[in-house]
Amino acid sequence: MIEISPEVVKASDYFKTENRNALADPRTHLIIGDGRSHLALANIKYDVIVSEPSNPWIAGVSSLFTAEFFASARQRLAPGGVICQWVNGYNINGEDLKSVIATFTRVFPEGTVWLVGGDDVLLLATLDPIEPALAQLPQRMQRPDVAADLASIGVVDAFSITSLYVAGPRELPAYTAGARVFTDDHLTLEFTAPRELHSPDAGKNGAALRALRPPDLVHATAAEWKHRAAMLAKADHHELALEDYLRSVELDPNDQAALDGLVKSAIILRRAGAVVVHLKGDATASPQTRVAVSKLLAADGRRDEAIALARMASSQSPLGYEQLASLYADTADTVQLDAVVADMRRVAAESASTHFYAAVAAFLHGDAPASVEEANRAIAADPNYAPTYDLIGAAYTRIGQLDAARDAFHKSLAFDAHDSTAYENLGVLELNAGNRTSAAKYFAEALWLVPDSPISRQGLARAKP
Repeated sequence: MIEISPEVVKASDYFKTENRNALADPRTHLIIGDGRSHLALANIKYDVIVSEPSNPWIAGVSSLFTAEFFASARQRLAPGGVICQWVNGYNINGEDLKSVIATFTRVFPEGTVWLVGGDDVLLLATLDPIEPALAQLPQRMQRPDVAADLASIGVVDAFSITSLYVAGPRELPAYTAGARVFTDDHLTLEFTAPRELHSPDAGKNGAALRALRPPDLVHATAAEWKHRAAMLAKADHHELALEDYLRSVELDPNDQAALDGLVKSAIILRRAGAVVVHLKGDATASPQTRVAVSKLLAADGRRDEAIALARMASSQSPLGYEQLASLYADTADTVQLDAVVADMRRVAAESASTHFYAAVAAFLHGDAPASVEEANRAIAADPNYAPTYDLIGAAYTRIGQLDAARDAFHKSLAFDAHDSTAYENLGVLELNAGNRTSAAKYFAEALWLVPDSPISRQGLARAKP
């Protein structure tokens, strides 16, 4: 591990959970120094070289995108070794990106280009053709430690990785034709990168690269599109995730996980109304689809239509009652909510959702202890029923059990780091406890997710000295 900035090493202490405390691994040898000098001078061969410098508009960084640098890396690759070079596809013009790729493939003729999310480009190469290694990908993904790491970022099948492939030796020569090769004594990137930083033409490389992708990508299954969408959503690439969820639902309209993901992405992007037209909520629709459409209608402000569709779904499945309960809970309509909870007890007495909405009803009636009791029953029925933790946290807060409340809200965030309600509740809790600094951080996090939240705006104002 070569890192030029001691400050970066110090900052890594804040990410020990995410990086598995890698610097403490006995296999890690950390060197504070210049990575390019190390590759040029060290007489060591490596199986894998990963180069992720800062952006090339930072002074001096462009020297890590030259033919000489890539040649040093090539000399240090062991037989069968792999190099992975990150390049920003954002805030860089198309000609500079083509030149970086042209420079890389000049040194690594078997180089390939991969696009992660919208604009992060990976240049991946071996000294030999890469196809045999790619063919082994599904088997290598099954290694327990690899599978666990990939699952943590939402990767559960090979398609989620192979679909990131853009182009290789067959396609790249045409794409990079005429592009200059960056060298140490002709490094125009040092000057064009900062100049193009705020150019309106910079940052439009993702679409151009995606156009190079092989056409066989469209033959993916509904499950593969769903898994890829979940991976993208986990990385906050919601526009791309929404596209893939739509592809999945088009192939399998009744997949509950795909419908849930589609609804969530549409709501985050504030495109619920636009997505409704892609789903059929008519008499031929399944209860899963009707509930999904009801959620989208509610998010679009069409509450009466949402309730009507949820009632239609309730005649087919308990899912409809769950959606009805959600709609009435959102407006604190305890009369209607009590009636729906009674129906839920009749059709699915011991389900987590029944206990959850019974807990919501008790909370709205002001009976926090009863709410905690029902919420614990919901957790016992299904520990992964995520909404329960926000609710039981709020109930614990009301009865003054603040440590239990904090624990519940953090458990909610473990299910969904984008749970703005959990951040708001933590903010309220810390504010009431007099911890203004902590409260301000939680309210700021909630506002990043929901910028127009009045609770978070008011809470942040109160948290300031």
